Amino acid sequence: MLSRLGRRDLAQKVLRDAIRIQTTSHRAWNSLGQVLQAQGKNEAATECFLTALDLESSSPVIPFTVIPREL
Repeated sequence: MLSRLGRRDLAQKVLRDAIRIQTTSHRAWNSLGQVLQAQGKNEAATECFLTALDLESSSPVIPFTVIPREL
């Protein structure tokens, strides 16, 4: 949303903070790639997109936090 409002620097900071908290979030990596691409930082964007693809291929279909635990 921040990127759409033209606040790409802030969007980049928020996404980098999100990635620092959850390094395996393919959605955050992809979004960061989109922001960087909009800023003309194509090499950095490509790295983010590749990371997102790699993480997405190994992420579970259903998050582990949603699966009920066996008693």
